[in-house]
Amino acid sequence: LQHMVYLSEELFEKRVKQIAYPKVQWIFDTTNQKGLWIDIGCGTGEILSAAKNLGYEVMGIDSDEKEIEFAKSKGIDAICDYANESNAHKYLENGSIISLFNILEHLEEPKMLLKNISKNIEEGTYVVIEVPRHPSISSLSNLVFSDMACRHIYPPDHIHIFTEKSMEIMIKDAGLEPISIWTFGQDAYEYLMISLADKGIKRNEFIDYIIKQIPMLQRGIDESGLSDTMIVICKK
Repeated sequence: LQHMVYLSEELFEKRVKQIAYPKVQWIFDTTNQKGLWIDIGCGTGEILSAAKNLGYEVMGIDSDEKEIEFAKSKGIDAICDYANESNAHKYLENGSIISLFNILEHLEEPKMLLKNISKNIEEGTYVVIEVPRHPSISSLSNLVFSDMACRHIYPPDHIHIFTEKSMEIMIKDAGLEPISIWTFGQDAYEYLMISLADKGIKRNEFIDYIIKQIPMLQRGIDESGLSDTMIVICKK
């Protein structure tokens, strides 16, 4: 099912426009740095596609052969491999921006990967990290509806969620300096849909009206500091 979503031509273009491009634009606006953008765990390459359109050179690394093939079909320079101690310097030494979108929450030892990256990049290189965030309304959803799996805590794939403080500690321990943070999420949609599924309630005109109000509800959640996702920009 995941491959059906990520390898869809139509959905890829939507993901680039609606998800990847705003993130890449914010990162450029914050860092004002061009050059080589290296995305670790690049998947089908939507982040790199958006970065390429903004004038970056790009390279992706991922272990999924099908997603790497798809990325290459989109003109993305992509390598099927893991970034590890033996190859990190070769892959990362020329990077201006190194990104990890939704990677660290899957790893038993996320600190080790960050330290390895930091050790193999030049001073002035930016590292961008997106992870699930706590406390958030989505964390509450998981607590209240503990029998329901959702994207925030996605067992058994996600084995960590991060507070802003825990991220700061991990980043500084890796020899990186936090620069900026952007918090956002899908908490309102997630809470509503899990609630409906838990009660067996089907979509109707009233539910559709409520769903249309979700962007406004989410803005309130974001402004209250209860979003379920954060992107952190840090610098070597």
